[in-house]
Amino acid sequence: MPNQVVGDSVEIRGSVLDDDLSQFNVEYRSLVTNTFQLIASGDQLQTSSILADWKTQALSDGEYQLRVMATDQLGHSKQYQVDITVDNTLPVVLLQTPAVGQK
Repeated sequence: MPNQVVGDSVEIRGSVLDDDLSQFNVEYRSLVTNTFQLIASGDQLQTSSILADWKTQALSDGEYQLRVMATDQLGHSKQYQVDITVDNTLPVVLLQTPAVGQK
């Protein structure tokens, strides 16, 4: 789903359908770069399946793009991209009163 805020571990679900499928790749990139990084790949048809389990804990918070690209045996390819926001920062909680040791 586009424009979601995600963190931790994210199940990427979708379908990859082609009778002559050669391979599909699930990739991500930060929106400040043009280089995609591989998350997972496969060579079997997928129907409403988990395509990848994306571990985002080591990534900086920010805007990212997910891409699924499928290629068939004749070299035809199709891709689908979606922009998302990664947020792994924990909230900050402060307690003003009572103070430590206050009675």
